[in-house]
Amino acid sequence: MNSLTANKIKATTMGQVVKINDIKAITPNEIKAIQNCVITHGVCVIKQPNLSVHDLNKFSSLFGENINLPTFMTYDNRVENEPCVVRISNIDKNGVLIDNFKGAEYWHQDGDYYPDKKKQVWNFLYAVITPKTGGATGFSDGQRVLATLPQELLQKIEKLQISISLDDVPDFKKFKANSPNQNTSSCVYHNMVQQLDYTKTKSLYLGGLNITKVIGYNPQQSNQLIEELSTYLFAADNLYIHNWEPGDLLIWDNTLVYHRSMGGYGNEKRLLYRIQTWVFQ
Repeated sequence: MNSLTANKIKATTMGQVVKINDIKAITPNEIKAIQNCVITHGVCVIKQPNLSVHDLNKFSSLFGENINLPTFMTYDNRVENEPCVVRISNIDKNGVLIDNFKGAEYWHQDGDYYPDKKKQVWNFLYAVITPKTGGATGFSDGQRVLATLPQELLQKIEKLQISISLDDVPDFKKFKANSPNQNTSSCVYHNMVQQLDYTKTKSLYLGGLNITKVIGYNPQQSNQLIEELSTYLFAADNLYIHNWEPGDLLIWDNTLVYHRSMGGYGNEKRLLYRIQTWVFQ
């Protein structure tokens, strides 16, 4: 960790806009520009009105393998005939409004329950219906935050690992109860500080903070360390809050950033389509 210091650096650069004329006719150079943007900044934004779910599925597959998730991991809200596309919405698959929906209103990293390179999951999230009030998505920068930590804390976490179990993910539990034959992976382990093959910087990897356990720590010690890191991770200058407009397409690397729904939209309709893709396998 000698290359890292406790000095503050400029505010996060998440949420960079990449200008693409038409992703249905995207060029190899434009694909490379998007990859570089996500790897460097964690989250990139593309303005693309009138995309179909088929267009989104085809586009995301240019970056890796689209993931066909088990039913319980789709909130039973998969798009018909597009098995890799999931509605992130308070509208169910039958068009019925889900009263007081509060899905994913906690900080997490999708794919943290996969081992090794399988955790290299990018999200492609496309907005179709956005509420007038609330409904933003928040992001926290796992790359930048390391340069804001005290050196003593950096040196301690560099040696630590975390454990994650898919069975502990709160949003999955009620759906998994209705899918008893769905297999789940056993507990997986990750380095708390890591650098992937395709990145140039290290990042803080805690997965879903509400289910993460620090190896070698008792529950109280584990929670205390995660709370301490959270004060840096979720500081205002380490966050990007995206206020959605119809036609916004966000792409992010789950190993580099954390995200959550910011809620606050009550029963106003909100419909986004999401695909998760394994990249650089």
